[in-house]
Amino acid sequence: MDAEAGEAGVQQPAGAASTSTAAVPFDRSSSRLGAPGAESFDGALRELKDLRSQLHEAADCCAKAFLSTDKKKMILEGTKGYICDAVVAVIDHLGTVSSKLEHKLQERTEVAQTERKINFLKQVIFGPELHSSLSLRFYQEISIDICMRQGGF
Repeated sequence: MDAEAGEAGVQQPAGAASTSTAAVPFDRSSSRLGAPGAESFDGALRELKDLRSQLHEAADCCAKAFLSTDKKKMILEGTKGYICDAVVAVIDHLGTVSSKLEHKLQERTEVAQTERKINFLKQVIFGPELHSSLSLRFYQEISIDICMRQGGF
């Protein structure tokens, strides 16, 4: 097989149709995996959606190239290689997205646990004071109520 034609990642400029090379939609490294902004969950999810649109465009381009050439076997081999690389990239990116989501959920769990610990400490520290002030107020209200019933006020 011709080395040039078997390379799925070669992108040809518009109008430069060559019979010796495979017309393939994108450079294999054209995906923006690892681009700035991918550090967050939202960025990673955005990149995953971008991969989806790139794969649709690649499929359209490969179909057109396959239908418009006599070297169908070369186009098919190049497309297979591109698809294998793309599937690996998507699977890798799914792992990245799930890892970032898990990290985000873990942060939320840690915040909730910390809030519960703070509330517990507040009860331990301020509990006796709060209890004694409520008891004093309750005692005063009962005393006033008893005095009013007996006609003391």
